[in-house]
Amino acid sequence: LNGSMALIGPLTGVQGLRRPFVRGVINFRPSYHDELATLSEFFVATKGFKEISMLYQNDRFGLDCLEGLELALESRGINTLTTASYERNTVIVEPAFRILKAAGKPDALVIAAVSSVVSIFVKMIREEFGDIPIGITSGSGGEAVRDLLVSSNQSLSNIFMTQVVPPISLTSMEIVNQFKSAVDPSERSSSSLEGFIIGKFVAEIVRLIVADGHSVTRET
Repeated sequence: LNGSMALIGPLTGVQGLRRPFVRGVINFRPSYHDELATLSEFFVATKGFKEISMLYQNDRFGLDCLEGLELALESRGINTLTTASYERNTVIVEPAFRILKAAGKPDALVIAAVSSVVSIFVKMIREEFGDIPIGITSGSGGEAVRDLLVSSNQSLSNIFMTQVVPPISLTSMEIVNQFKSAVDPSERSSSSLEGFIIGKFVAEIVRLIVADGHSVTRET
């Protein structure tokens, strides 16, 4: 980015597009740090958990989530976090599983991974530790995770996922109703709702610029 073109609503929560301030970037979704802070608040402040483990993807996404969880836990007085990682574009999670297994049963597990890995790891962890609470960020893809878990006969019980848009089933919010009127049911998902909201936002910006008598340029 050189500051002369706007990047609006990137589908990522990495800190690099937020802090330090990046001129020309307009974020719709919260950061991964924000999402991990929400999971931490729920597991620690609400549930009273102390022993947290984490599986993360060894790339910018996973490392950003790891940093976010570490900071969130430290702010709540928890300075120990058992972690293990797997390599991006693979589903080789057995080494990571052995690390977390050796550490013993946690109160909760946080996973920062793609949906296919989430599904595989949930099954492995449950076979070892039972139905422990599992936290997942929106970056894993809500519907994809749900569908993979259901198709592999895994219960959705004790699965907690942060999300950046309202539930599609919500009827009291006008933007959700507009989305459902405009988008075929087969195409509806949290990701497509996010894109719809961002599209409406951009359209409104353009409308206001034109209404003010200006042309839409990189500068405006």
